[in-house]
Amino acid sequence: MLKKILKLNGVTQLDSTKQKNIKGGGFPFVDYCYCIYRDHSGFLVISEDLPCNSTCPDGSDPIGF
Repeated sequence: MLKKILKLNGVTQLDSTKQKNIKGGGFPFVDYCYCIYRDHSGFLVISEDLPCNSTCPDGSDPIGF
């Protein structure tokens, strides 16, 4: 199986030193945030997948989790 994987284009085998330097186990960070606001009719709206550097429709800053 390893031989088949190594034959794929762009795949290389890591030596033990490089394998030891791999860090992991954390949460993936994304550049998307959420807005929670009330629309013109008074309903609570939660918008998803907005860039964190944008502005919510009510003028507030997006929330990142």
